[in-house]
Amino acid sequence: RVARRIPLDQNAPIQKALEKAKQELGSDGRVFARYSGTEPLVRILIEGTDAGRIERTLGDLTRVFAAELG
Repeated sequence: RVARRIPLDQNAPIQKALEKAKQELGSDGRVFARYSGTEPLVRILIEGTDAGRIERTLGDLTRVFAAELG
């Protein structure tokens, strides 16, 4: 859940976290984030081949998104 919807591409900490996640996943995965169109949520999609890496990456992203968006 988010308290405010600011453009994700204009938030430096979020962009930095997304870039770090992409680097960690490498060519074996992908990450995508967007706001829900119907609820006060941000949706984070992470795909990859290593479940542990995906869980760590999701945890890192979730903390940054929560700090930035409330």
